[in-house]
Amino acid sequence: HLRCSCQMGLVMKGDNSSCIVPPLTTPTPRPIPTLAPAAKAVAGAVTRTASTLIIIFLALTIGLFLIFRIFDPHRVIQMCEEISLLCAHICLFPSLHGKPVPVECRVIAICIHYFFTVCFTFMLLEAVHMYAMVASVVKSKGMLSTKQNLIVGWGIPCFIVLFNMCFEYENYGTEYHCWLDMGTGLMYGQYVPIVVMSVVTFTLIEAAGAAEEYVQLSNCDEIDKTTALISQRTLLIILPLVLASFITGTIAEYEQQMPLYGTFTILNGVVGGVIFFFHITSHPKTRALLSKVTTKLCGKKKGGDGGGEGEDND
Repeated sequence: HLRCSCQMGLVMKGDNSSCIVPPLTTPTPRPIPTLAPAAKAVAGAVTRTASTLIIIFLALTIGLFLIFRIFDPHRVIQMCEEISLLCAHICLFPSLHGKPVPVECRVIAICIHYFFTVCFTFMLLEAVHMYAMVASVVKSKGMLSTKQNLIVGWGIPCFIVLFNMCFEYENYGTEYHCWLDMGTGLMYGQYVPIVVMSVVTFTLIEAAGAAEEYVQLSNCDEIDKTTALISQRTLLIILPLVLASFITGTIAEYEQQMPLYGTFTILNGVVGGVIFFFHITSHPKTRALLSKVTTKLCGKKKGGDGGGEGEDND
């Protein structure tokens, strides 16, 4: 009696008559990560605290520039970065997930995707503006007009999100959170455009560093050029922080891990403070105002110290 055995990964048919390709097996679905109710409440509080910190800093920055009515092309780009980031973090507040995934949860996930993409698009536009000034491509006000920056900055992310919705709409939102489901193809739809824009932004920043070797245009606006040089350095700090915050936040929500939630909170506080400080100090009008305030404070302090010494001598 002969007994046959199958080779090359084939398996024996049920009646032992021939070898066949083994049937496909259904992969085991990823278990939904869960936190204890107390830990879940703490995680929610930490996330809201993280978003609150950055919202406060961004609102202060936007409000300050609105008070002084500063709307030049460079400032409009930065203001759109702030508005989009603020809107993205406002969308992180509601907890509308469930099974099945509610429509409201999908809408929130789409809005978060859109606003974060808008933020990184305007950072790229800021790098284009900066490079055009530092490398003397134009004499003043950057390469694009304010209207062109607005159309590109808010329009391109709209096409990116609509493209993803055509193929991955059902993957927006999950049973336990309303951000990015990293176990689906939607992760590539969100990460790839943002990473590509970040790489191009870093490339422009690096290229602007060699601008001294380029032929310089005459009669360039020195104030705009100085602002662009400051932007070159500040963007190099702000962009990695915002990117790290975005990545940490998506992973924290997907994995439901408390250490990542804590890191997300710290990063958001740092991002908010850095944007507030650098955007204020990068604009000539607010720089001048800050210089006046600092001079007055230092003058009063010196005057007070001098008066004190005079009284001691008497």
